[in-house]
Amino acid sequence: MKTHTGFTLIELMVTLAVAVILVTVAAPQLGQFLRKNEVAAHTNAFVRALNNARSIAVSDNRTITMCQSADQQDCSGNAGNWGKGWVVWEDTNGNGSVDSGEQIFEVHVALSDNTALDGNGSTAITFNPSGLTGTSFTFDLTPANCTDKEARRISINAAGQPRLTDTACP
Repeated sequence: MKTHTGFTLIELMVTLAVAVILVTVAAPQLGQFLRKNEVAAHTNAFVRALNNARSIAVSDNRTITMCQSADQQDCSGNAGNWGKGWVVWEDTNGNGSVDSGEQIFEVHVALSDNTALDGNGSTAITFNPSGLTGTSFTFDLTPANCTDKEARRISINAAGQPRLTDTACP
């Protein structure tokens, strides 16, 4: 007598139903997970650039500036829109713009289209040779389709130290 191996139609339908339920439950959580991951990655890149600029200023006894840059070559773009990228360089003449002969330490391209980094009007941060900025700055990083507390605030005190807080979406 031959025995047939395989699955019955009912077993396949039950398995498919369970898979659909799992996907329905997991899909919204996956989107939120991806947004939070994107915010964390962009926050880390920005804070790393800040810390790098401050470190260079202190270790090399120089004045280092970090500014928003839409073209990744000089300080440009709409005031406070850091999402288009930034440049870290030594502003030897103190004019606030990248001139030929001034050393560029870091260039960061635009963040993903889904993320905004608002400098609240700030276009540049300058670290003196002591690592101080002399004033405070606040940046808000917000993903597209932001829900709940997925946004992140980066506050920089006058001593040049960043602090991160999760904030509600605007």
